[in-house]
Amino acid sequence: MQDNERSGRIALFAILAINVIYYIFNPGGCPLVVHDGMFAIRQLLLAGFSHASFTHLLFNMWALYLFGGLVAPRVGAAKFVQLYLAGLLSGNLLFLALSWNGMAALVGSSGAMYGVMIAAAMLDPERRFCLIFLPTTPVKAPTLVISLMAIEIICQLFAPGSGIAHLAHLGGLLGGYLFTRFALRDFVDWDPLARRRNPDAPAFTSMDKGNAEIIAILGKMARNGVNSLTPEEYRKVHEFHSRNKDR
Repeated sequence: MQDNERSGRIALFAILAINVIYYIFNPGGCPLVVHDGMFAIRQLLLAGFSHASFTHLLFNMWALYLFGGLVAPRVGAAKFVQLYLAGLLSGNLLFLALSWNGMAALVGSSGAMYGVMIAAAMLDPERRFCLIFLPTTPVKAPTLVISLMAIEIICQLFAPGSGIAHLAHLGGLLGGYLFTRFALRDFVDWDPLARRRNPDAPAFTSMDKGNAEIIAILGKMARNGVNSLTPEEYRKVHEFHSRNKDR
């Protein structure tokens, strides 16, 4: 376990360093540009280490450090690097597949970060996170991941031209889930698509009408900001987090 912890941390910081160094020497990087089905193979990988701005780089690296710090020390360097690449490539490939007949461009490591994020929730479901955009109690990792996934789906359906690669995020989630489910199964304590492994693990329940309404409100907030919510919508979101803080 100590070897895994040491090698995993080294791998995490190495990936962070590669992203930062690549940005310094290649501002704007090597985006994955699709034009009527034409693209360069090398872009599939390099686009995942490229960032459009310093702010883009900063947020992705902070999220990678936060979630990767929960995963890398447990699984070791080799598995963590494979997880990162699984999220990166699956995100880019989904974006590519659904942009094949048009003109689109993708840049950023968000797919890889989302893959690492869902792995962190599956390996450490009791971990709690504070949401800076809502004054509420911390939420558990599964609640955070499911909420973000729902927001990504809603934004892709209703705001596909926002300039944010929601497809890459969803692809990264899918790749990260599959890799964690099968390659890291010995570490998994929560699986969103399976029955509970033990009585203490959180269960995935079907979404009722009330939760669907909350998801819609979160999608509105993602598109237009927290200030776009009505007092009634804000109250419902706050009550939702209060009800689920111990779930």
